[in-house]
Amino acid sequence: MKVKFKDWNCVIEWSVYLENNNIAIVLLDEKTKELVTFATTNTSEETDWTKIQVKDWSENRGMWEALVNAGVIESEPVEKITSYFVQVKVGKLTKQAEEEFMKYMVFNHDMEFC
Repeated sequence: MKVKFKDWNCVIEWSVYLENNNIAIVLLDEKTKELVTFATTNTSEETDWTKIQVKDWSENRGMWEALVNAGVIESEPVEKITSYFVQVKVGKLTKQAEEEFMKYMVFNHDMEFC
């Protein structure tokens, strides 16, 4: 999936946080494949594989809107998590993004799904 974030044209690299298996999204420059930013953050609160914790403050301000515009998440947060001095918005993946993530999981991990 492609995401336009600020001046960068990016592609998504899916992953999971090892601590709790929450979804991680890294944005890479579409041409160079260099790291642009992490679109997600990880709190101690576990979210299921239909949701992501979006990093939408400081240098990542505007990330929520970029992910919505790219069709990665639905427009309204499903919840907010307080983490230190910020409110982390939790977004629900669109069906297309959910399918992309599941393809990543099947291709890259030898796991059994419940």
